[in-house]
Amino acid sequence: MLALRASLDQIPLGILLLDSELKALFINRAFRNMWTLPDAVADRNPTFTDLMHHGCKITAYELSDAQLDAYVADRVRRVRVGDTTPIDLRLTNGDVVRCQCTPLPDGGRMVSYTPVADIVRASDKLKVLTSALENVEDGVVLLDGDLNAVFLNRKMREFWELSDDEVAQHPSYLSLLTRNRRALPAGSTPEQARAFPAKRIAEIKAGDHKRDVQTPDGRNIRVHCTTMPNGGRMLTFVDVTDLVRNARQLEVLATTDPLTGLYNRRHFLTAMDAEWSRFQHYYCPS
Repeated sequence: MLALRASLDQIPLGILLLDSELKALFINRAFRNMWTLPDAVADRNPTFTDLMHHGCKITAYELSDAQLDAYVADRVRRVRVGDTTPIDLRLTNGDVVRCQCTPLPDGGRMVSYTPVADIVRASDKLKVLTSALENVEDGVVLLDGDLNAVFLNRKMREFWELSDDEVAQHPSYLSLLTRNRRALPAGSTPEQARAFPAKRIAEIKAGDHKRDVQTPDGRNIRVHCTTMPNGGRMLTFVDVTDLVRNARQLEVLATTDPLTGLYNRRHFLTAMDAEWSRFQHYYCPS
């Protein structure tokens, strides 16, 4: 028993052993340090309620005074009924501790306190990044190494008309390419339509690239593929329909006469330069 207590005193997790009346039988060193609990108090075998009030006294919890009584009552209730659900406690010093209760055969409880601030901070950052990707106007798809979709933002879920259940199953990108033929380039022949999914998968496997496609509904989409450190791919889809339309309009204005609609001098000079360049390259007119 003494050897077990000595071992528990060496681990970095806070350990609290309670009897069936929720009175402390053992409080290890990590717990005492975590909650700045004086040895004189810990050695008097305080109740779990006493320990909760100690936390309130040292203003350890990131809660307002009006919330403390309800919080203490709820925590005591959870331990009394042996609720094993982990709870992440955010402390006023910025630390985060994961607390979990384990019922013991003799009716007592073991309550463990694991520092998880680094994990929670990483999770918080991930939530911020996910929220940002979720709300951008461009489409974003993250694929794993097997080219299964592990994340599709709102724009892409709407484009593919995916339900939440379908997204949760991490569909393969191949299945998305053939879904309602929404990604099929405009004007594709039946043979091109059949070959398109395999061709697109081969391009993605090859790595970083960008390509412009026109969807069957007439939109122009610029697709960027970026290789991720984990071997997956990030695909971004930017709708450039308005830019293409404006460029075409400018091209028409620059090369046609506004009154007659016929090609102007600039058009013929540009065409002549192109033909001359082609002749010089191939040594013969086309």
